[in-house]
Amino acid sequence: PLSLLNPDDIETFTVLKDASAAAIYGSRAANGVIIITTKKGAASSKLNVGFSTNNSISQIVNYVDVLGAQQFRDTVLAHGNATQINLLGESETDWQREIYQVGFATDNNLSLSGGVKNLPYRLGLEFNHTEGILKTSEMDRVGATLNLSPNLINNHLKVDVNAKYYNVQNVFANTGAIGSAVTFDPTQSVTSGTDEFGGYFEWVSGNGNPNALAPRNPLGLLMQRQDESSVNRFIGNVMLDYTTHFMEDLHLIVNVGGDFANSNGTVFVPAEAASDFLRGGVNNKYEQTKVNRVLDTYFNYKTDLRALKSTVDLTGGYSFQYWSTESPEQPDLNVAGDTITPPGLPFFTDNALMSFYGRLNYNLAEKYILTATLRNDGSSRFSPDTRWGLFPSVAFAWRLSEESLFKDIQSLSFLKLRVGWGITGQQDIFSDYPYIANYAEGTSTAQYQFGDVFYTVLRPDGYDPNIKWEETTSINVGLDFGFNNNRWNGAIDVYRKTTEDLLSIIPIPAGTNFTNQLLTNVGSMLNTGMEISLNYV
Repeated sequence: PLSLLNPDDIETFTVLKDASAAAIYGSRAANGVIIITTKKGAASSKLNVGFSTNNSISQIVNYVDVLGAQQFRDTVLAHGNATQINLLGESETDWQREIYQVGFATDNNLSLSGGVKNLPYRLGLEFNHTEGILKTSEMDRVGATLNLSPNLINNHLKVDVNAKYYNVQNVFANTGAIGSAVTFDPTQSVTSGTDEFGGYFEWVSGNGNPNALAPRNPLGLLMQRQDESSVNRFIGNVMLDYTTHFMEDLHLIVNVGGDFANSNGTVFVPAEAASDFLRGGVNNKYEQTKVNRVLDTYFNYKTDLRALKSTVDLTGGYSFQYWSTESPEQPDLNVAGDTITPPGLPFFTDNALMSFYGRLNYNLAEKYILTATLRNDGSSRFSPDTRWGLFPSVAFAWRLSEESLFKDIQSLSFLKLRVGWGITGQQDIFSDYPYIANYAEGTSTAQYQFGDVFYTVLRPDGYDPNIKWEETTSINVGLDFGFNNNRWNGAIDVYRKTTEDLLSIIPIPAGTNFTNQLLTNVGSMLNTGMEISLNYV
């Protein structure tokens, strides 16, 4: 995801919108493609050191308009009964201002780049500290990025090694304080002057326990909850680009990569806190591991057909990607270590995507460009009968500025007409097994009793054995232009996208499946529009 990419590491980025341009990326291009090139070192260059820092503050500008303390007091005195009047306090507390703060953020980046003979390198270091506008919320992130891109075997083998590691420490604020701050009595003080409930004022029932129907002290919700997490993540890949000795127009490319993330956290609420008073506080832990592995292997053959004034660029390959998520189940504990809810079954889910693809680019006289792409994707999220989707595309481009009719226009630098058609598939859904029967552990309120023992049962989830790919057919016509040596440049695009077999969760009639909502293919959708971009350099 882009949120993990340090902007200081970006060299260039390109947005692919044409149906044909994005088709080679298959289902991962269902919502478009952004190609990002990161910064690299240069061979045999001197050491370059760069540093950047960005510092900012954030604060609330507008608060929810609620009654002030005196307005609230006047309203209760005018319309309340004796009991309500007796509950009024003597303070004037602006609860929203009590829970918010001015958040400070600093983002610092250090880079070292250069080259030792045929070994270009770049090392990037990052430190980010961000305070939220809600009290107690903050994030600290440290990261390191390494790129090595040597050329070996007399430049026949290009190696590109990328590695990124970062650690993120989060402190999550209790967002329930926001709603509580809007509704809490402004005539009450933040603290009660006693040790009860940690010293924070709270509404109580006749038995002295916190009133279950009343809002909790907003500041108490923040200060009496420690919700912290730690994330360690490593992202890396190694790409080998081999120019064959027997045919220098032929390249064999292998790319192996992985994304490994482990996160763990704790939630602690003291036993005296009103928010969890009846259960004796909270002392819980959680953990999750995510893995994403990818293998791409393909060839590229590019040659000039001088007799035909043409260039042929042919690519064909295979891709395999695997995702998994695992979470060991933890018991729900109070501060004393008593089990409120026993641990359930451990969670594990995975899915895979296998693809075969090919693309042909034909360029005639640098004027006429034809591109054809065919991709066959197989997703483990669908049954063997509907697993594979075939997604073709074709595009044609005409460089009008190379025609004699337009060469006489001196101010015209570039003019190209584009026409494209293509189909892309979508399988990025929240469930990894929507086509087979799944069984989940029942809740504590759905147990069978045998004697004095209660047994948790397994319950079936709904499924659709015929679920299949969502497909989007796109047609686009575009015009790229540039004037005055491309100082003025832009593009006009008109598109039409028709999506069929939309993947969505819909309500279903009772008794027709094991659930009242089902993930399935429903309906279609049509999007049409025009995009105009204009740039001046």
